[in-house]
Amino acid sequence: MKKSLFILLFLIFNGPLLAQQETQFWLASYQLNNINPAMAGMHEGSELVIHSNSQWTAIDDAPRTFAFSYATQTNNKLGVGINFVTDKVYVERQTQAFLDFSYPLQISSEVFLQLGLKAGGNFYNAAIQNLRSTGQDFDPAQQSISTFKPNVGAGLYLNFKKYWFALSQPRLLNNNLDNSEWVQSQDRIHTYLGLGTSFNIRDGWMLKPTILMQHVKGLPTIFSYQMAVNFQEKIDFGLSHRSTGELGFITYIPISSQIKAGYAFAQPTQGNLAGLQLRTHEILLKIRLDGNDRVAFEKEEQ
Repeated sequence: MKKSLFILLFLIFNGPLLAQQETQFWLASYQLNNINPAMAGMHEGSELVIHSNSQWTAIDDAPRTFAFSYATQTNNKLGVGINFVTDKVYVERQTQAFLDFSYPLQISSEVFLQLGLKAGGNFYNAAIQNLRSTGQDFDPAQQSISTFKPNVGAGLYLNFKKYWFALSQPRLLNNNLDNSEWVQSQDRIHTYLGLGTSFNIRDGWMLKPTILMQHVKGLPTIFSYQMAVNFQEKIDFGLSHRSTGELGFITYIPISSQIKAGYAFAQPTQGNLAGLQLRTHEILLKIRLDGNDRVAFEKEEQ
């Protein structure tokens, strides 16, 4: 396993540091707030969400992500939220901190649109001096990087009967995180698109298919296909497949009337990585601080 990690790091750090920057959460369809500001204040009252993703758990210094968000809805229907997402991959760490704002529009009795904006920035740190080197001489290029880059984002959420559509670009500015020619680290514009629906298959049972797309210029577009079964509008369980060749199992259950929890387990199923047992574990915890689980367009119909 250590040999595989060494080969992987050798391939990464002997070329430009170019990678998909945003975390690919397996439970993203249950927590779009991290990437779409239009979801802020979607539910009545206030909501606290904790999200943790651990990739390749058998390997030291593998990617780890922790996300925290809080959102509430004001009396004038404005949604307000805060989002923190911390990513750590080997010598690189970045923390995104944003304020989210949203506003709902009831277009018709069956069409609901929520628009969102976000503002904040990215705290980026790379301990380049900790990179392993086969040479004995000091390399002046291997110096730590620490910077903050402001950014803004936008998103929308559209609901039509039992169908929903989400589109967002959480960071619209293409910032260079460092001026060094040796480390080409950059905030790249990511585009997210989501589409989902639900329909009854028998009494008390529903099928909930979802498609999520993540695109960034210069890298392959990633698609995630999720098929979940819902029992009595409370418990979800199902499978998710990612176009990068990974298969995941997901579940989402109520712990109490105010708390819901999700868990996902995934691992590669194709290519050379399939035999390395690079498992991913993900945990999601949603806590309703007040109000209930109704969303804005449901309240408008009453």
